[in-house]
Amino acid sequence: MSRPPDRAAQVVEDLLSTLAECRAEIRHLDRLEHPPITDRFGRVWTWRSGDFYVHDDALCFPRDWILGENGSPPIGLPSARLADNPNYTLCDICRSQWEETV
Repeated sequence: MSRPPDRAAQVVEDLLSTLAECRAEIRHLDRLEHPPITDRFGRVWTWRSGDFYVHDDALCFPRDWILGENGSPPIGLPSARLADNPNYTLCDICRSQWEETV
């Protein structure tokens, strides 16, 4: 025979559900406040957290570095030294200045 649900357990379950909904709404609002940005090469960077944006799930930099704001020179394309690194799966734009033999 099953026990009737415990009132305290139901309250906790409801609170956790509300918390999850609130966190999802906060993530949504954060993304609205931090729309994707496109750099001078045409790469699209999506917001990760704080002031950091990510591209190719491998490169992560602050907005200032990507766009060259606040006196910071804009970042360039990744070096060909990353070609053999399995941690970097970079797009064609990122690889565009690498020699054909790389």
